[in-house]
Amino acid sequence: METTFDLVMINKQESDAELIDLQQKIEILMRNTEEPFVLVDRQLNIVTFNEEFKYQYFKYFSVQVSKGHSILDYAKSGKEIVKEIYKKAFEGIRTETELNITVTENLSHTVLIKYKPALNEKGGIFGVFVSIIDITEKKRALESHNRFQSLIENASEIITLTDKDGKIIYLSPSVHKITGYNVEDLTHIKNFVDKMNTDAQADSNSLLEDVLKQPGVPIYRLVNLIHKNHYSIWLEGTITNLLHDKNVKAIVSNFRDITEKKAAESKLKESENNLRAVFDNSTEGLILLDKDGVIKAFNSKADNNNLILNKRLQVGEILLDYILEERRAYFKDYLSQVLKGNTIEYDIDYKNSDGSLTWFHATLNPVRENNKITGICIARRDITEKKLAEESIQIAKERYDIVAKATNDAIYDWNLQTDELIRTGDGLKVLFGYDAEEAKEKNFWRNRIHPGDIENVTKKLEHLLLKPDNFYCNQEYRFLKADGTYAFVFDKGFIIRNSSGEAIRMIGATQDITHRKETELLLKNLNDNLEARAKELADSNTELEQFAYTASHDLQEPLRMITSFLNQLQLKYKDQLDDKAQQYIYFASDGASRLRKIILDLLEYSLAGKKNIDLEVLDTEMLLVESIQLLRKTIEEKNADIQYGPMPTLPANKSSILQVFQNLIGNGLKYQKNGQKPVITINAVETATHWQFSFADNGIGVETQFFEKIFVAFHRLHNRSEYAGTGLGLAICKKIIENHGGKIWLESIVGEGSIFYFTLLKPPL
Repeated sequence: METTFDLVMINKQESDAELIDLQQKIEILMRNTEEPFVLVDRQLNIVTFNEEFKYQYFKYFSVQVSKGHSILDYAKSGKEIVKEIYKKAFEGIRTETELNITVTENLSHTVLIKYKPALNEKGGIFGVFVSIIDITEKKRALESHNRFQSLIENASEIITLTDKDGKIIYLSPSVHKITGYNVEDLTHIKNFVDKMNTDAQADSNSLLEDVLKQPGVPIYRLVNLIHKNHYSIWLEGTITNLLHDKNVKAIVSNFRDITEKKAAESKLKESENNLRAVFDNSTEGLILLDKDGVIKAFNSKADNNNLILNKRLQVGEILLDYILEERRAYFKDYLSQVLKGNTIEYDIDYKNSDGSLTWFHATLNPVRENNKITGICIARRDITEKKLAEESIQIAKERYDIVAKATNDAIYDWNLQTDELIRTGDGLKVLFGYDAEEAKEKNFWRNRIHPGDIENVTKKLEHLLLKPDNFYCNQEYRFLKADGTYAFVFDKGFIIRNSSGEAIRMIGATQDITHRKETELLLKNLNDNLEARAKELADSNTELEQFAYTASHDLQEPLRMITSFLNQLQLKYKDQLDDKAQQYIYFASDGASRLRKIILDLLEYSLAGKKNIDLEVLDTEMLLVESIQLLRKTIEEKNADIQYGPMPTLPANKSSILQVFQNLIGNGLKYQKNGQKPVITINAVETATHWQFSFADNGIGVETQFFEKIFVAFHRLHNRSEYAGTGLGLAICKKIIENHGGKIWLESIVGEGSIFYFTLLKPPL
């Protein structure tokens, strides 16, 4: 009977025999494979290895490997991890790991280590077969491929690969960012350009033929496409035939978005045209000189007002040759000072053939380019009327001084901003016994008003000065004379205000009204004069409205004739006119169109001022829907969002309120930032006596100082090149609303939007 020891010995003998047999087979394998490998037994001792393993290990670690040694003796670090890997291998689990080996400071290798259970013929695991593969080049190639792929995928340009038939093989993701289309939308078509511009298909076919004929030659192309969101974009790039390149085997296209560049070029051209227009249409005569005083450019105003010498200005001529001989010396000195960086201004007169004088104000400024003075700009305007006005003012002042001396009133001129008070004439001395020097004392007048009157006088003065529509300050009070007695005085002041309604100056006269009769007579005369003036103003306003209506109505017929003949001229002689002539006709037609718009707006403005209007009960919601329908084209073009709440029914003039609705919605659509979707919200709120309407938009907004001015006729806040219009829309709205017994105003924040409010009377109960 066999003992346990006998069985163990028999198994050991069998294992040793199997191992010897396996070693013999491995020796044959070692001699016939170039891949480094090593065999490890269950005790993790090295059974055998091939010469390539021995060579590679010494190459990387400078250590000789020996059979019979533990494999862990050669593990530089992470022995526990290595043990775990071998443990899994003895459990039948194959494992692969990558190891990065640093050879020198600038050189490293990456190897792939495979741990595979070594099986005997019965399938039992007696060891681990470890093979080592150097994957350094493969890793580098993969990293290079990944970097290139990432570069392509994240490029800002559209990169495509197509075959010889133009069918897309590859399309970079940037196509979505630039065109709005997904890659999936385009990869099935022949040319992604054709998808967005069907007119370019014939050009694409012709271009493909050219590309195929010129291998390796980049061909430039500029295309105008339609974005998926229906707006125009510009692309430029090159198409290169690399079908012959074995690494590419495709036609490569590379396009970049130049829409902003195109827009900038367009704006630059427009800006240059606008500057040229400003230069040519300036009310001032402009002359541009180089540093030597040679004329480089001038506008028509400069040539038409050339009273220097009796000859026309010419580009390339020296300006000094046009100056009168007796004035050349100091003018030459002026030019010299300007070239040193100074600005020179002066007034000069020229004698006309009839003996009268024409006056000019000239300004000479240095022209700088890159902080260097390269020339001189001369601006000259006719100030003859100003000079005549100054002479008139001087004469009026002299008359004022004479009147002040002739009257017994105490005349004063009070600067409300500086609190400076000037008293003119002898009235102060004659009436109250004070001379001009005494009156210079601070608070001279206030300190002499009777204590019982000072509070009322001060309060009334402050109240009247703060009322922007008030121009007079009339008060009666007692004033202390130099002899110690009080005189009853009537103080009448005229308040001068700036454009904002702020009181800046008051001119007046103080009278001794002890004799009440004289005072009452004076007051009556003043009232009569004021009433007469008011009647004159009312008559004048009526005549102006009638004139505006008649002028705008009668001007339409000749304007229609001008436009008609311009159109006939263009149609009949189109082929005979050069581009400049065509441009002149366009300018004339465009000017006629703008003039017609102004005339129509002026006509509406004059009609809006009519006091007698026909009222009817209106459903303002239906009227609002009609207004939106009339503006439908603009709303759709701008993709605008118009929202409104419940609207009331009230008595009003239908055509007038329709025009107000259209003007306010139109302004909300027009005055928007580029590319912004307009959002307009319309509501109506009921008050005790009125319905208050509000039109809110998300536009560019209005600065506070222009809240009143935008309702003034022809007052524009923007250039026509920025926003079209005549400057009459809001003025018409104001007239219509006021004629209906309401009022109109706005609230606004620049850059965020505006809310226009107006009120209409509620129907009587």
